[in-house]
Amino acid sequence: MADEAAPAVPPPSKALRRWYALIQIVSLSTFVVLSWLAQGIERVYQHLEFKALPAPTELSITIAQGVRSAAGSVVLALTAILLVAFGLRGTFDRHLRALIKINVIGTALMIGFYVLSLYMPILRIQQALNQQ
Repeated sequence: MADEAAPAVPPPSKALRRWYALIQIVSLSTFVVLSWLAQGIERVYQHLEFKALPAPTELSITIAQGVRSAAGSVVLALTAILLVAFGLRGTFDRHLRALIKINVIGTALMIGFYVLSLYMPILRIQQALNQQ
């Protein structure tokens, strides 16, 4: 009885692989767009001569600078190509549904983190000016 094999789980459909690839492309593209949008906010902080930004803002700016660099762009592009290729090939079939959920949730959290961390100092300045 111990020799009974567990029931075989059918592999995900090709449509699910395509969904994973699409979601992965959207997720990484969103990351690149947010990094380029951060450049404008970074210029505002430099123009205002901010010296001590909150840690999340510094982290967002530093990551965005890395992504906008030539090496960062190449690494991100290679990562995207590999993740999409492995997903379409079926390498991630066992965890495909979980990876799709993680990508969707992670992208939403990334957008929230970037927006809050980059705009929070500006909102605090507006609040301080409104109170005067």
